[in-house]
Amino acid sequence: MSTNINQPLDSRLLNAMKRLRLENINLQRQLRTLQADFGQSSAQATDSEFRNRELEIQLSLAHQQLQEFEEAKRRLESLETDRQQWEAQSLSVTGLAQRQTLELQELRTLLRQREDELLQLQQANQSGSQELERVKHQARQVIVQHYQAMKTAQEQAQQAFEEVRRNKSQLEAIRAPMGSGRRKVLPPRSLRPINHLQPTAGN
Repeated sequence: MSTNINQPLDSRLLNAMKRLRLENINLQRQLRTLQADFGQSSAQATDSEFRNRELEIQLSLAHQQLQEFEEAKRRLESLETDRQQWEAQSLSVTGLAQRQTLELQELRTLLRQREDELLQLQQANQSGSQELERVKHQARQVIVQHYQAMKTAQEQAQQAFEEVRRNKSQLEAIRAPMGSGRRKVLPPRSLRPINHLQPTAGN
């Protein structure tokens, strides 16, 4: 008697290929998830760059205020010199000297205010720089982690593709080539599915 095992064997191989296809789909979903996480990390890095630009703008304003401070300081020195010259020249310019003294006091008050503002801006800039470095460090860590995870998923996908290729090779090895005038060669008994053997009418 002879047995027909082509259909059960094909079913087993087809089921194996379906399982591999499902595993491949799951790996692709994981890869898309990792890519989305990587995009989110990139967006966080972009937000950090925007914050850095804002800090640079604040620093530019601080430099501008420093220039105004230096200009006020030069004006203060100039007014002090003028006051001394007027006092030395004549007592008739006392009124003018008093007005210059009042202006000088206002400028000194403005100078102290600008010094306080500059100190606050420097402190804010220092805190912002530290925060920016911390955010950049966290963003780099997240990017490295997601890159490693994506690389691992790609390697797993490659392994799955290799497994599919090996299974296909095994399938081709199990199936004997059929030529004209040749009888079908059955696989070894150890590879035959015992539960699916069906007796057919034979010799």
